[in-house]
Amino acid sequence: MSLYGRILVSIGAVILGCWVLMALIGPWLAPVGPHAISAPLMPPGTPGPEGSTFWLGTDDAGRDRLSGVLWSGRAVLFGMVGTLLLVYVYGLPVALAATGRQRALAVSASAVVAVARAVPVIVSYVVLLTGFGVWQLTLAAVLAFAALPNLTDGCFAWRQARSLAVPDRPGRNRIMIWMLVDALRRLAFYTAIAECLGFLGIGPWFPPVPGFGWMVAEARIWFFSFPQVMLAPMAALGLLLLGLNLLASGLEELVPRSLRSTDPAKPGYSAEARSRS
Repeated sequence: MSLYGRILVSIGAVILGCWVLMALIGPWLAPVGPHAISAPLMPPGTPGPEGSTFWLGTDDAGRDRLSGVLWSGRAVLFGMVGTLLLVYVYGLPVALAATGRQRALAVSASAVVAVARAVPVIVSYVVLLTGFGVWQLTLAAVLAFAALPNLTDGCFAWRQARSLAVPDRPGRNRIMIWMLVDALRRLAFYTAIAECLGFLGIGPWFPPVPGFGWMVAEARIWFFSFPQVMLAPMAALGLLLLGLNLLASGLEELVPRSLRSTDPAKPGYSAEARSRS
């Protein structure tokens, strides 16, 4: 790995590790509960009840902003990791069937994948939202449906690499790193999608508090007078996405160039990979 890659991995691992640690222990560090009500729009550093301090002030409903960010961090972490696992549970069987040797099953699964390539994610989400409501399972089903093309391309590349490229143990380890890079990028993408939908008011709600997108949407009207109310959840979300992408970019250097050229996240993968089969 080059010096540049090591720097990316180190910075990404530190940012992501600190973020995950704060998300796990954040509720115990929060000055007050996520739904505790005080005076609205208090400036940062204002003393709170029972000797606590509102280090980031309060929002327009009187809720401590720091406590809200800490509680939302754990909810977003658990929610999106669970969503990623559900996406693999939903999507991998179809992707494996589409690239399998049983022709009838492969044709049926490939037809589903072809439909997924043609339908935008937001259209699928709105359709399922009207039928089943805002739930994590709904989001996971939509994301799994939208991820079917990439999962299918990834399964195709994995079968090709397993049979042709690197049968030795170091080569298998590089394939595992490639899968880890893909998972990190998917986690960043799914988190961004969920929080963007939350900002629009149609995203999933991970109890006991809403995610960062909901918090930013509620605070946007106070941006110029009380910027910390909006900037705090934006900074937390930005650090999470930054850590995930830096770590994935650094680890990608450990992947052989023969596999990088078949990375399903890169444009033109399908045509290039399938033309060599």
